[in-house]
Amino acid sequence: MGGRTESAFSGTTIAIALEQSKGALIHALMKYEQLVLYPINPKQLSRYRDAIHPSGSKNDPGDAKLLAQFLKRHAEQLRP
Repeated sequence: MGGRTESAFSGTTIAIALEQSKGALIHALMKYEQLVLYPINPKQLSRYRDAIHPSGSKNDPGDAKLLAQFLKRHAEQLRP
C-alpha cells in the first residue's frame, strides 16, 4: 500500500472478504498486518446470492457488495 495509505489506516484492522483462498492476490495482501482476510467459498456466496436475490442475477459489482454484506453480518461464523 504506499506510505500515505498505511498512515491513513494506521492502527486500524481492515477485514476483507475474498472469493478465493489462495493465489497471487491473497499472497500479496497477507504481508499487511492490518488486513484480516476472510476467504469465502464461491458456493457460500452463490447460496447467499440466491437467498437474497432469488432471480439469480449475477454481476461483479453486486457480488462485491454481497461479499461485504456477508462478512459484516456473519464474520463471527467465518474463519480468517
